Amino acid sequence: MLATQPASDVEMTFESRDTTEGEIASDSDTDGYWYYDAYSFEKSVDLTFTPTNWNVPQAIDVKGLDDSVLDGNQTYGVSATYIWSMDLAYLNVAKPSVSVTNIDTDAPGITVSKTSLTTAENGSSEAFTVKLNLEPSAPVEIPFEIGDPTEGTFDYYSDSVTTKTLTFDQSDWDYSKTVYVYGVDDDIADGNPTYELSVGPASSTDTSYSGLTSDAISVTNNDNDTAAFTVSAANDPLRTTEWGQTAGFTVVLNTEPTENVIIPVSSPDASEGLVSLNGSTPSETLDVTFTPENWDIAQTVTVNPVDEAELDGDIDYNLTVGAPTGASEYTSLGAQTVAVENVDDDTARVNIQGADLQTDEDGGTDAFVVSLAKEPTGDVVINVTSQDTTEGFVKGGSSPTTAMDSISLTFTTADWKTAQTVTVVGQDDVEIDGSQSYSVNVAVDDVSTADPDYSTLSTQAVSVTNADTDQAGITFSGSVYTYEGGATDTFTVKLNTKPVAEVILPVTVDEPDQVLIQGGDSPTVFVSTLNLTFAIAEWNTEKTITVQAVDDFVDDGTASVDIEVGPASSADSHYDALPAETKTVYARDNDSAGLVINTTDVSTSEPNVSSDFTVALESEPTANVFVTVSPQDTTEGLVSGGDSPETPVTSVTLEFTTANWSSAQTISVHGQDDSELDGPIEYLVDVGSMVTTDSAYSSSYLDDTVTVTNSDNEVGESETMSLTLAQLPHTGQVAPLSTSTYTVSGLASGWTYTLTAGSVTDDLALEVQDSGATLLCSSANTGAKEPESCQFTTPSDGIINVYIDGSGTENGAEFTLSVTDPVYTHTFEAYAESSSSFIFYLYSDPDGYSLASKYSTGGSRSLIWDLVAGEDYYLRVVERYEPGFYTVQVTDAAASLDGFGDAAEDAGEPDGDATSATSLTVNAPVERYLTDGDVDWFKFTAPTP
Repeated sequence: MLATQPASDVEMTFESRDTTEGEIASDSDTDGYWYYDAYSFEKSVDLTFTPTNWNVPQAIDVKGLDDSVLDGNQTYGVSATYIWSMDLAYLNVAKPSVSVTNIDTDAPGITVSKTSLTTAENGSSEAFTVKLNLEPSAPVEIPFEIGDPTEGTFDYYSDSVTTKTLTFDQSDWDYSKTVYVYGVDDDIADGNPTYELSVGPASSTDTSYSGLTSDAISVTNNDNDTAAFTVSAANDPLRTTEWGQTAGFTVVLNTEPTENVIIPVSSPDASEGLVSLNGSTPSETLDVTFTPENWDIAQTVTVNPVDEAELDGDIDYNLTVGAPTGASEYTSLGAQTVAVENVDDDTARVNIQGADLQTDEDGGTDAFVVSLAKEPTGDVVINVTSQDTTEGFVKGGSSPTTAMDSISLTFTTADWKTAQTVTVVGQDDVEIDGSQSYSVNVAVDDVSTADPDYSTLSTQAVSVTNADTDQAGITFSGSVYTYEGGATDTFTVKLNTKPVAEVILPVTVDEPDQVLIQGGDSPTVFVSTLNLTFAIAEWNTEKTITVQAVDDFVDDGTASVDIEVGPASSADSHYDALPAETKTVYARDNDSAGLVINTTDVSTSEPNVSSDFTVALESEPTANVFVTVSPQDTTEGLVSGGDSPETPVTSVTLEFTTANWSSAQTISVHGQDDSELDGPIEYLVDVGSMVTTDSAYSSSYLDDTVTVTNSDNEVGESETMSLTLAQLPHTGQVAPLSTSTYTVSGLASGWTYTLTAGSVTDDLALEVQDSGATLLCSSANTGAKEPESCQFTTPSDGIINVYIDGSGTENGAEFTLSVTDPVYTHTFEAYAESSSSFIFYLYSDPDGYSLASKYSTGGSRSLIWDLVAGEDYYLRVVERYEPGFYTVQVTDAAASLDGFGDAAEDAGEPDGDATSATSLTVNAPVERYLTDGDVDWFKFTAPTP
């Protein structure tokens, strides 16, 4: 409040001087109602004192702020920064300030979202998050470790990842990072064990975090193992015989034990059977011991028969397996039993082990075992016979590999104790008859059996069920490709199973405009639909369908056509309404889209002398086709026809329809007069640029051209004149069957020139003679408008006569005479002593490719080259194998350095690059000496005439 009453309102603004530590608010902001939550804490607040409330206190509330920095208690000020009033006494009053201390509540720490987790041995996981409480001054690494690596892991794909580290820095310290913990599966029924997952100690150069830990997390891993043991016997009951046939069963634990497990096995009737393990002496009882190392390895217990002397028949009894002792998780389990039958050997009897056999029509097998109960006095022959050979055959004994309707088993006095196996093989009767039960009879052959006690035994039957695998259906054969206007193709249809009534299959073509079929009830005529009839007696006879492509005129490519066979109709419920099957066949086309043009060459003449050609389509289009015909050179020719039947124009359009596509339409080409002596002009007329919705005709590759030659009606005039070299090039003419003559002077004697008659408008011939009529060169290329060119050496008077012959032209021709820059033949020669070896290269550009090269090991080598007057040439000499002297020159005469002589070793230093090349002049040899790896450059400027 104010100390004295002001004369007018006093407005004051207070501010927090450190907004990272505190903000302020005034209760005046709540319209007279004071609620903490209603305050709007800000950097500053405004207070107003009036002459009436000047002595009423107005509160300023200060709220401490958390800066998440460990910076201790911080003192700052809340002070008036602004005072305004019309009362001058208050306008100049000192601004009040209050000191505030913000108590630091921050402390470094690690926040973990959960204190306990639950995982399971099936790999299920649970996650927790981690973040720091305060921003660190340096990176912080927090390690995590699983207390029991047999129960938990940090990696779903690996059971051995038991440690993990998270790193936090100034950019992500308050960002929650997720850690997943997965259960590890063991084989032990150990309940739901709990272990601790440690957090920390942290490592960092920030001392407030270094060594910091968080409470360990309790993790429970739910078990998926149940203690049990498994007893497995091949047969129920096991069968032993008093003549020594043993039997066996296995025992194995289902889970790894925490300590050894002992499972006792005992026989209740020591007069019928005893037990043994791993070759031990048979006894009434034994112990099967499993350790944590061998718990999952099955151990076999052997049941040993006891042969007593009394005739007591076959005795059934049960072996007791268990109850287990040892590991606590196994002690609560009860005992199991194994049924055993001990066959008496004191009565003649055929024993059969196996009943209710199961086979199937796909050749599935099952088996039973036949043995004798006592030793016979002679051979015992037992016949085994299938009572339904449409369902099953047997093999073994007399036919060990081939299944037959009947086999025989022979037991002798030597092998009677050995049981023999009979295998029953299911047979496919190709009928839908369901699973069929029948029997296999086992009967002693009383004729072949020598022991009377066995020969009188009754026949026994083994029951067998053969599962039916047959289903109603049809089968196609072969791929089918037919050709328009060409070969047919076939496929066959047959039933998969034997029906109980006639089956009729309709055969229908989906696209009869592409293919037709023949067969069944239409054996001679190709139709779009027909019927195949299968009688019961011929159900497995293949029926042939012949397919023929329909020959049209359309370029429609290879057609893929579906032929539906079915649905069937029959009094056999399995076949009646059997859904249709689809056979896809292919009809290959013999039509190609294209243009038919009756000629590819047309001749016209100036002015307006015309010639014709015709255009048609090669195949029937599926939509109208518009063909554009246009000359490429409309200064020589125009066309008429199509949409401009009378008037010659630069382009016409021909329209072809499905009705007129094969009718040729005429195009007239009209020669145009250009008032120039240009001779016969050859150009092309484009036929194509087709517009249509028929995709076969919309491709530009079908476009074609017609060649037109337009003859000239202007006539050339021959001329005779004298020209100097400076007046070339010269454009002249020649009349038909005539010659133009030119005398050209000013040429350099002895220099070589090339004379060309170029830009010719018709077929010319060229001759060059000297003043004495001696032929210097000639050119007579065959073919209209070919330039004529020949090379000559200028005679001593510097004058030539040029003759242009126009006898090969229609109306004469126009041409341009020109000559090239003169060239002179020079010889570049180098001579090396016999002990040295070098290569020399000739260049017109030292940075480019060489014009030619020579190499030598001793002696002289030369390059003869035609040089252009005034041009620079470079010679590069490279030491090749051995250093030594050499001499180089340029001559306009014959090579002359051979045997030139020896140069001294100090004859001259090499010029290592072209910029410092030594200049050569004609017929002035230069001597040099090359040492190992040296390169020499020489420069020669060709003389000018």
